[in-house]
Amino acid sequence: MKNIFSRTLNKIQRRLRRGRKNERLERGQVLIIVTLSVIGLVAVVGLTVDTGLLYLNHGKLRRAVDAAALAASSQFREGYSTAEMEKSAVEFLKLNGINDPDATVQTCATNPGDPTVCTTPARKLVRVHATSVTRLAFLPVIGIRTATITASAVSEAASMDVVLVIDTSDSMTYDAPQGDPMRDPSQCNPVHNCHPFEEVKVAAKAFVDQMYFPYDRVAVVTFSDGAHVDLGFSDNKADVIAAINGLTVVNPDVCPTTSGPCRVYERDPVTGVPTDLNHDGVIDYYGFDCPVYHETGNPDTCGTTSIGKGLLFAGDEFANPDTFRQESLWVAILLTDGATNGPSYVCPNSTWTNPFCRDNHANTRHCFTADDTSCLAKGGVFDANDYDTDDYARDMADFVSEDQHALIFTIGLGQLVKNSIPINASGEGAGEQLLKYAADTGGGKYYYAPGGNQLRDIFLDIAQNLATRLTQ
Repeated sequence: MKNIFSRTLNKIQRRLRRGRKNERLERGQVLIIVTLSVIGLVAVVGLTVDTGLLYLNHGKLRRAVDAAALAASSQFREGYSTAEMEKSAVEFLKLNGINDPDATVQTCATNPGDPTVCTTPARKLVRVHATSVTRLAFLPVIGIRTATITASAVSEAASMDVVLVIDTSDSMTYDAPQGDPMRDPSQCNPVHNCHPFEEVKVAAKAFVDQMYFPYDRVAVVTFSDGAHVDLGFSDNKADVIAAINGLTVVNPDVCPTTSGPCRVYERDPVTGVPTDLNHDGVIDYYGFDCPVYHETGNPDTCGTTSIGKGLLFAGDEFANPDTFRQESLWVAILLTDGATNGPSYVCPNSTWTNPFCRDNHANTRHCFTADDTSCLAKGGVFDANDYDTDDYARDMADFVSEDQHALIFTIGLGQLVKNSIPINASGEGAGEQLLKYAADTGGGKYYYAPGGNQLRDIFLDIAQNLATRLTQ
């Protein structure tokens, strides 16, 4: 009996010892599992935090690169190098909180054949590719201290489509005094000695020098008794310069003619043939005349300053389906040295007296149709019978600015702009009133040049004004 009790007790003790041993083993296993779990959890948390840092910094870099691309594209002008664009891009990256940025700028010139920045027609596209280093928070425990992030963006500076609308009327020779052969368009045109017209051409070419071809384009429209497109939109600087060089002052036939205008010379009173009556070796040139006006009192074919037609042709160039370019900045620059007196089909009987083809009421604007809401909204009065050339020119300014959404800059050259009647209460002549109206409605600016020598600075100021608009 005793032996049975002893054996039973021994079995119980052995089982208790084995239980305590297994409990110790299990506690050691749990510790290892917990330790590994904590390490894994820390790694996951660290990876999550560092991934979040990378995501946030990449978003920050993307926004900074967008700003840098805009800054770089704003420098996309004639004479600016890629290095200058990169400098501008890096500055904007730093301003947006990117430390130690590295940026490269690519254009079609640096990356020919790249379809992203090389387009037809050419556009001012700039790609900025930037890199930045992000310092990590947890991964350095396994030796990964930093990560490089990259981003790129493409921006575009607006290309410009500019129409030069230039007056070629007979007064463009008036710097030469009466009796000087260079006042005669038939004499000064061939030798390029018509003044102030030559100064107009020099200033226009200085403006063209500020354009960035082939991204910008220039068209040339001239007006006198009518209007003419001398050059449609061209992205070739040499063609634009050649077109300007080829411009001439209007040169009608010698009087008498069945209409006007025409050129008047010293002539034999019997035969009417131009003759050197005073025997000084020169057949004197007297200027322009319009015989039909003397015969009928109707001046509708006599005007040589058809500003409205010039604006019409300029507006049509923007909408030309062969050259249309929606994404560009549309600009018309109008230069004249007088007040409008054409076209002939808007010369009502009420305006047959001086001034030709426009009424002498400074504050009156007539609307041709009763449903011309733009004219009526600007104080116009429906009166088709008195609709004159000044009314027509204002309508064409509205057409360019409101229908074509183009900017209009205007330049008045010489005293005829200020002295042309009617003169309003502010002392502004009819020409100046019209030019100020066109510039105001077209969102541009009016300039006055007393003489041809001031034109170059005016054209350069317009170019700078346009460049500033593109960078804002």
